[in-house]
Amino acid sequence: MNDFYQFKKTSTWTLVRREVMRVIRLWRQTILPSVITTVLYFSIFGMVLGSRVGLIDGVRYVEFVAPGLVMLSVVTNSYGNTAFSVFIDRFHRWFEELLSSPLTDHQIIFGFLMGSVFRGVLCGLVVWLTTICYLGFSMEHPILFIFANLLTAVVFSMLGLVNGLVARSFDDLNVMTTFLLNPLVMLGGVFYSITMLSPFWQKAAMLNPLLYVSNLFRFCMLGTSNINSIIVISVLFGLMFFLYGLTLWLMRSTNYVRQ
Repeated sequence: MNDFYQFKKTSTWTLVRREVMRVIRLWRQTILPSVITTVLYFSIFGMVLGSRVGLIDGVRYVEFVAPGLVMLSVVTNSYGNTAFSVFIDRFHRWFEELLSSPLTDHQIIFGFLMGSVFRGVLCGLVVWLTTICYLGFSMEHPILFIFANLLTAVVFSMLGLVNGLVARSFDDLNVMTTFLLNPLVMLGGVFYSITMLSPFWQKAAMLNPLLYVSNLFRFCMLGTSNINSIIVISVLFGLMFFLYGLTLWLMRSTNYVRQ
């Protein structure tokens, strides 16, 4: 019995190691693009437009944008990592071997999540270090910032896992990104404050989960936010549990996943 549990433990960490090493080995594709994107955003939105926009919520526009860029890096990288990794495993029929192995569905999910959380948090750290080059050190709540990075990475890794499980082709991997994730990012208060909207659109924007996340990151770095941090964390935990349950259902519907 002890040998069986040791085998399952070793198998789980082997899957985790595979996902983490893939991120490190392909750093030019997994980490470097985040730095390039951040530099471009700062150059265009921060430096060029920032001088004309002035202050937003009492801070310079370039400072206002910085937390959103860190959040954007965490969201897109954690999401994309699981979506691509799971679909590739399904495409090569290796995912079926995982489902038929002694590993439980929880262990398989854990293995994929750890790789995506590693990539998301690492890219978020790299982007934050890049913002220091432009703005200097800015961190009002460092412990909450670490927690926000981890929780956000877990939530959007789960969303990527769902996409990887339901995708039927490589084109399907981009459907959710194009029609869901990107619009939510652009309408999530990364580049503007919700107070700039009319009352109707302020209420409509409250349905966007990324509005909560961007405000949480802004509170951590600048100490200012339009939404209470406790509410944001509650929403993220709710999304996490919902997506985890959906992922379990998809994985146990093996006939659906194997199509």
